[in-house]
Amino acid sequence: FFQDGLLAQIQSSEITRLPKSISVNLTDAAASNQWQINLRTSVKKPNAIGNVDEVKLANKIEKLLQQPTPSGNLNKTLGANPTIGKSFEGNALTSLTPADNSVAINKNGQIVAVNNFSMAVYDTNGNAQITPTTWNGILSPFSPALTRGKFDPRVLYDPHHDRFIFIILHAPVDTLRNSLVLGFSQTGDPTQGWNIYNLNGNPLKNDAWSDYPSMAINEHELFINCNLFGRPNQFPYRGTYIQQINLDEPYAGDPLQVRTWSGFSDTIFITLVPAPHGQMAATGDRHMNFVMTNPGQDTLVRLVTITDTMNAPGVAVLNSQYTVPAYSACADGYIKDPNSTSIDSISTGSSWVHNAFTLDSIVHFTFASNASGSCGINYGRIYLDQQTAEYVTYSEPGTDLAFPALASIGYDDKDKSAAIMYLRADTSILPEICVITVDDNKNFSGAQTVKTGDSIVDILTNQAERWGDYSGIARNYANPSTPEVWIYGCYAAYTDPLWTYGARKGYGNWIAQIKTNDGPVSVRNTPAKKQTARLYPNPATSMYFLDFELQKTSEVYI
Repeated sequence: FFQDGLLAQIQSSEITRLPKSISVNLTDAAASNQWQINLRTSVKKPNAIGNVDEVKLANKIEKLLQQPTPSGNLNKTLGANPTIGKSFEGNALTSLTPADNSVAINKNGQIVAVNNFSMAVYDTNGNAQITPTTWNGILSPFSPALTRGKFDPRVLYDPHHDRFIFIILHAPVDTLRNSLVLGFSQTGDPTQGWNIYNLNGNPLKNDAWSDYPSMAINEHELFINCNLFGRPNQFPYRGTYIQQINLDEPYAGDPLQVRTWSGFSDTIFITLVPAPHGQMAATGDRHMNFVMTNPGQDTLVRLVTITDTMNAPGVAVLNSQYTVPAYSACADGYIKDPNSTSIDSISTGSSWVHNAFTLDSIVHFTFASNASGSCGINYGRIYLDQQTAEYVTYSEPGTDLAFPALASIGYDDKDKSAAIMYLRADTSILPEICVITVDDNKNFSGAQTVKTGDSIVDILTNQAERWGDYSGIARNYANPSTPEVWIYGCYAAYTDPLWTYGARKGYGNWIAQIKTNDGPVSVRNTPAKKQTARLYPNPATSMYFLDFELQKTSEVYI
């Protein structure tokens, strides 16, 4: 470990103001005649650091030689298995690949689900409050300014202000028209009005376009990270940047304040995933952590921290790095048509971070990497107090697990339990959605299949099928008696005819409620405010753990 302190090359722009472009009402947009552009995202995601293609090819050899025997990467399953609650079909994907699912839920149980094609609002029983509405239908008041392709949507819920936020990128690979479209709900009801802003997708003015956004909030600000790439066909990497946006102005529809952080070394930094408070507690924190793993291969995980709000004197960017066991990008997977001998390859992506959150001075994160030839999913922790980092791997020999999404599923900020949703496939398993949990001691539960695939994916030609860039997961911040998260992922499905010559073998999208079976333990004769004991897993079979704290040295009877 070492602490760089303030990165010498990091530059902060002056705070700029951008006026609101339009207001839209989702109810009106859903009812209007919608127009759409059919866009097939056949361009592979650029990965500039770590020679991802070469690493994936090298690991392909290991994959071909792999024997389906138990692997040391497969962790013991001591944690309590998660419970799948309500579960239903989400908005369809009729013309794009991959799905790029993202989801958020408010305190009233309204679920906003977005993918590369549309946005929809559901209640927790799966009833559509807003039927799937294309991005072009939502953003039609911008026409003709935003007539090019829309891609990489994300959505989150802000429980501090009872608002939703979405981001979607416009005009892929177009260095002149590329932009970041931001939407802020005007109330806690996402079916009503949204304030829409259109930000320049090349804030550094270096002949580039923004790709792969991620975003998070604290109580005060929104933080966005994007990567920059140059023109096709080489897509030279132009670096990464972070933008800070004060939340008060866009919620009110006023000109928003933006500060851009840039100058991150383009040979080291890419995809800085924000790690907000995992349970969105009102802590007053003014900083934001970001986590990075190398998309190709490395023995390091990096942490970047913006120390304060954009207007604070002395706000700075800090950088740390920690040594972890070696990891590398997975080889692409294989899927087989059950009705023929046809085998197709499917992209497992790279080994960069997919999701992260911070709780009790621990940064939790997920990424995928090679696990003895298969693709495994990794759960990592950075211990800020100890200045150390580690990760554990869950894998299934002969089967590929990819695009792991992470959320806290603990009872309080001392509970390190997390839920991980991921995609799963091999030549005998059609692409499907699964979930596991991990407990305080990094023990994985048994895997639960949320939605099985019912077809092969057959959209692209002469290249691996796009499986995804990320999966959707969100904690329910309404504090139900049992912690829960909601997930939104893609599975192989017979779909409405895609524009690709009538193909019907694409992706369906599924939403599900995931609860923990790891219950809290009561302690008799202990005031609630001092009740700090916790037993897990619960129920237990042959082993359990009891964590507790004492106010002073004393005898304890268990």
